[in-house]
Amino acid sequence: MSIRPRLVLALTLLASALPAFAATRASVDDEGRAARATSAQAKQQALRQSRDASKSTQAVAAARPGQPLVNVVRAYPPSCLADPLPDTASGPIYRNQNVALAATDGAGNYYTETVTVTVWRVACSSATLFNSATLMRIDRRPEFNGDADIYPLFPGVEVAQGTVNFGNPAGLSFVRVASEPNTIISDTLVDSPLVYSTTYVLENYPFDNAGYFDFNLPFSVRFDNFFNTNPFSYIDNVPTYNPNSSTYPDAYLDLPISGYLGSNWYDPAHSGEGVIIRVNEDEARPSVLSVEIAWYTYDADGVPFWLYGGADVARGARTVTAPLIHLFNGSFGGSQPGGADRAAWGNVTITFPSCRDMRFAFASGAGLPGYVPTGNRTLNLKATGNQNGLFCE
Repeated sequence: MSIRPRLVLALTLLASALPAFAATRASVDDEGRAARATSAQAKQQALRQSRDASKSTQAVAAARPGQPLVNVVRAYPPSCLADPLPDTASGPIYRNQNVALAATDGAGNYYTETVTVTVWRVACSSATLFNSATLMRIDRRPEFNGDADIYPLFPGVEVAQGTVNFGNPAGLSFVRVASEPNTIISDTLVDSPLVYSTTYVLENYPFDNAGYFDFNLPFSVRFDNFFNTNPFSYIDNVPTYNPNSSTYPDAYLDLPISGYLGSNWYDPAHSGEGVIIRVNEDEARPSVLSVEIAWYTYDADGVPFWLYGGADVARGARTVTAPLIHLFNGSFGGSQPGGADRAAWGNVTITFPSCRDMRFAFASGAGLPGYVPTGNRTLNLKATGNQNGLFCE
């Protein structure tokens, strides 16, 4: 092949590549963009003013670590998510593959870069209603992911729902967007660098002057790159969260065993007895959880009868089966040396249909002494409450 045909071929290949490149990244000249982005940041910062003001008047309290407290405007129960957030969407998804974000080289030059934004929900279990957490992922094109020479800037993310419309002058349409779940005030500011594809969770600002969104109900999302030309992209009409066993199978499964399920459990029809569950972890065995079970019940004569057991389960397990022992010949308040005697009694299998419900299936073993109560059935127990800082819903 001569040099000229090679040159023609190279130019042809370059020309064929240009439209694809232009669709994903292009230079932009817009002197006013920085001011518009700064204005949006100011609205985000204003949503924090009430909290910052209250902290400034409590210097002594602010010098000490805060105590666990229920976030009353949380968008999802803490038991629903843990770090890291998933990087793959599941269930019904709502997607815009052509969101043009502002990008920069860090030297004051602007570009646009086309990314894909996906919104989806993760099923949470509830004893009274269906609940979910809403995730949003921004994916850079594979050829640009991780490129820190030219990188997108995080857009203004606003939600329209009910009476709150896009562009609310008080900033009520801004939604808190965090890359970690179960946070209180952390969010991602407009124009934050977006070097890698990232998953976020949509949450509410916990302040009096902020908007509130129920992401189980219909909503739309707007993305603003703050350029004069074509600033907005949308994911419209995300519908009501209405799971079925096909779209959200996790909503119909027993809950994974976790510390959120630790509680006192009882049968409202039989007061005076119950079960205590604890879920422990060992940093030396991060893939394993240890479940402790204490069952306070009575023998045939109405005398208190204690059973105790436990077992290890893998993280993510939804069932625990544990041997139980019965305790006897103890002393009051440690008044006698030594501890109580113990002997094998049987076993129990525990599952949690929801945060407030436990199935407790017990079976005594063979050959127990006559004074030891025996039986084989399933109790449906209720939690007495949520542990501080471990709200399960």
